[in-house]
Amino acid sequence: MKEKKVLHIVFPEKFFNDYIHFINKNFDPENHLFMYLKMAGDEPRYSNVVKLRFYRIPVFFHITLYKYFKKYDIIFLHSLSKTKVVNFLFLFPKFLRKSYWLLWGGDLYYKLDPIHNKKKKNIQNKIFSFVLKKLKFVLTHVKGDVEIAKKEFGFNGIHLECLLYPSNVINTSYHISKDENKKEVNILLGNSAHESNRHIDALNKLSKYKDLNIKIYCPLSYGDSTYAQKVITSGKEIFGGKFIPLLEFMPLAEYKSLLNNIDISIFNNWRQQGMGNIITLLAMGKTIYIRQETSTWDMLIEKGFKVKNFSLFESLETLTYEERLHNNKLALNIFSEERLVEQYKRIFNQNEI
Repeated sequence: MKEKKVLHIVFPEKFFNDYIHFINKNFDPENHLFMYLKMAGDEPRYSNVVKLRFYRIPVFFHITLYKYFKKYDIIFLHSLSKTKVVNFLFLFPKFLRKSYWLLWGGDLYYKLDPIHNKKKKNIQNKIFSFVLKKLKFVLTHVKGDVEIAKKEFGFNGIHLECLLYPSNVINTSYHISKDENKKEVNILLGNSAHESNRHIDALNKLSKYKDLNIKIYCPLSYGDSTYAQKVITSGKEIFGGKFIPLLEFMPLAEYKSLLNNIDISIFNNWRQQGMGNIITLLAMGKTIYIRQETSTWDMLIEKGFKVKNFSLFESLETLTYEERLHNNKLALNIFSEERLVEQYKRIFNQNEI
């Protein structure tokens, strides 16, 4: 079967480099064009990577995008976080029949966040809802997010299960130790400097352990710097030197080494977020606390993982060795590169457009 021509709409984001390499390695690069709405300068140098001109000039932006959308069989919308792209689809809804929304989470939940949901935002939400009602496909491995898109915005298309990116797969076998004689407990808190992590609420809940031999590592290199400073102030006030903010991007190997030294990870997010971190931590056999009311919790429980409920947090408990080993084996099976390749093969070769 002839592979369809796919146009990928992308923008500067840290995991796209690996994704483009993954697609070009496993599929014919001649059938894929990665169009950056704008570039940061560190994009991969492949012949099928281009920059869209006129991003800041609406009329020319629409004309150029229209030509490309018309030319390709499949349109991959890598997140619907860019208002200009959503507005373009609102003006030219005929392209929605061949469009696939790679749902990240933030592109959906941000529109439901009451903190940011102002009058102007409500108008944009109506446009977003119009687009989702006519959109044909959504790709994600978190079924609960699709249900929210249906309930809140009227999405009525087809859900295709997909791990989306290489950052969501496990390529390494990790040794799961029993940790019986460990004297210090290392805790990872959150995944970014976004308010949805609810760091300060989590720090207050953990405050009763401030005199124990613990360290709290808090990734804050990505997101809102003003909010990050509030988290740092709170963390230092409660835990002093035991609170360690991570303010610079770390090379992937270094970051994974840090994660492998973590004992307990806490994701107090009110929404699905940080899935790449969570998947890696499951494979490493780490104890993970997540809020029970999130789609992340539903997805992990449905697949059989053992996780702790931070919504009802009372004491800092860890999983048993057997539970951690179970999570490790399950993660290696579910979140594999082979599975991601097979998922994309089915998507690219679909007959229904």
